[in-house]
Amino acid sequence: MPLARLALLGLLAASPAVALRRHAFPGIDSDNASAELVIENPVPVEPGCQCLEYAQVYANHSARCGSVFERHGEMCKLFYQKMEDNLCWNIPGDAEQGQWCYVSLDCQALNGGAHLRKASVAWKRCSPRQDRMSRLHTVKSLTVWAKKRDIDLGMAFSMAYQALEGITWEQLAPYFPDGTAMVDDLRAVPDQWKSKIEGIVHSGPNTIIRSSTGRAPEAIIANQNLFVTAENTAWTRGKDQSELAANPFKMTEFTLVKRAPKRDSGVSASS
Repeated sequence: MPLARLALLGLLAASPAVALRRHAFPGIDSDNASAELVIENPVPVEPGCQCLEYAQVYANHSARCGSVFERHGEMCKLFYQKMEDNLCWNIPGDAEQGQWCYVSLDCQALNGGAHLRKASVAWKRCSPRQDRMSRLHTVKSLTVWAKKRDIDLGMAFSMAYQALEGITWEQLAPYFPDGTAMVDDLRAVPDQWKSKIEGIVHSGPNTIIRSSTGRAPEAIIANQNLFVTAENTAWTRGKDQSELAANPFKMTEFTLVKRAPKRDSGVSASS
């Protein structure tokens, strides 16, 4: 995840191998989607273990952004400190690709978490049947969530979705050319990657395929749909860092470049 996103915006141009032309697919209408995340088959949360809102933790519990997994700089300024919500987010570098949130010191079920020094909170590893896991958001609902809170969508995708390890979008993009079906693309993927990519496309969780730079363009596979992110140059061009920071949501856009076949999933652009 880039920690100098604002300073570097506009410096990266997509190479021919990763520059995908927009398809004439219907755009995702974020105004007609819900940002609510419902926990399926929930189980009771232990006393004190309800996730806390991040902005309130920093304001009222002496916690400093960056004390756990937030990192520092723009990740704090443009993401966590703006977040009046208690969603769970990715634990960077975690082998299990888990997610975390802040909880009260009264929580005894930290699941590998810990109390913070010099702060009146703890952090815990989240559970999908107890906590609001950001990775369970569809692309559409996460977009609505980010828009309502004016949070950079690129950061939201990166911090919510499972990351594909060992393969970059620059490496994979040539096998997903414009105007072809996903099933044909999969046949062309090299054997050393094929089973992993097929598993994600057909049954895997929403997955982000990162670039080697950590900046757009990056790809998201969700319910057999393929999305590609890009810097929104129509808005960012000519703006300084303070202007960009005033409306982070506008910095990143994405395009549906491959849609799921209706006969297989019926979900099409609803991911």
